Amino acid sequence: MQVGALAGELSLPNAASADSPVQRLGRSIRFAVSSLRQSLGFCARGIRILCRDLVEVALLLRTFTQGKPLKSADVQVGAPDAP
Repeated sequence: MQVGALAGELSLPNAASADSPVQRLGRSIRFAVSSLRQSLGFCARGIRILCRDLVEVALLLRTFTQGKPLKSADVQVGAPDAP
């Protein structure tokens, strides 16, 4: 659905219809708001992933500093193997 809206925003106006400056400004503002929302959504997903990773590292460090043994899955690089 977003692709269709974006395509509509990017489509060139019909040569027979003359857009007023207000219409062009409105279209530009809608496009800018849409782009901003998509950018903020992308950043929010990245921040959520970063926070999740930081919490996981903190938990591993706490386990390590308490002298408890780490599991082999805790020290693997990459995705753990499925059982």
